[in-house]
Amino acid sequence: MKEERYGERDLCFSGWHRYQTNRFFPMRDLDCIEYCFRCDKPLALIEVARDVGQDKKWIEPMRKLAKMAGLPAYVVFYQGNSTAIRAAMRLCVTSITKRALLKFACIDSLRIRRVSPCYSEDITLTPMQYQAFLIALRVKSKCGCYRNASLAEWNKWWIPDGHADVAQEDVERMWDLLG
Repeated sequence: MKEERYGERDLCFSGWHRYQTNRFFPMRDLDCIEYCFRCDKPLALIEVARDVGQDKKWIEPMRKLAKMAGLPAYVVFYQGNSTAIRAAMRLCVTSITKRALLKFACIDSLRIRRVSPCYSEDITLTPMQYQAFLIALRVKSKCGCYRNASLAEWNKWWIPDGHADVAQEDVERMWDLLG
């Protein structure tokens, strides 16, 4: 996923559209389209929300789109480490350092649920296990670009220096979630 160009997301259009159109022109944003960076084929649709203990999130348009496209869809609820986020935002450091802090220190856990083609129970993951989920998603994808990639190759491509490698058992555990 590309970096935010200006450091934070501009909500101007979203707010304007919601105010102008209300129920006559309903709109839903789609948070993530996971895709193969070799062939650009979409792999999954993902709606993301901050985890405040909610049981559901309204995702019907995304579920219907996923079914039409023949893609799996997921809802990911994340728990952020607000102390790390506030510290990163207060630091008078370069934007590169601030982005690095936000990338690796701000997510404590993720709760993921498959919502298409069928529903699954919630599974709570660490950030590293979520990376294993993203690897498994690509290895199991219909495009086939990654079927022969070893876990060592994935760890070389994905894991930043100083962080632990994704474990094989974490990737294998994700097969159940992928269905």
